[in-house]
Amino acid sequence: VALRTKPGVKPVYVSPGYGIDLEGSWRMALAAAKGYRLPEPIRRAHQLAQRAKAFVRQGARQLRGPTQRR
Repeated sequence: VALRTKPGVKPVYVSPGYGIDLEGSWRMALAAAKGYRLPEPIRRAHQLAQRAKAFVRQGARQLRGPTQRR
C-alpha cells in the first residue's frame, strides 16, 4: 500500500509482514515517520550509508594522491 506520511511528499510503500497486519504496518510506519517522509530507522540507515560512502571516497582520494586521477 502506498502511504503518504505527510502532505505533499511522495508516498512510502508499506506492506504487512510476519505478525503484523496491513493496518498495523501503516500505523507503525506513521508513528516512526515523525516529521520526515521516511520512517526513522530507514532514514537513519540511509544517512549512515551516505556517510560511509563519503568516508570510502575520501580514503580512496588520499590513497591515489593529488596527481592521480580516477
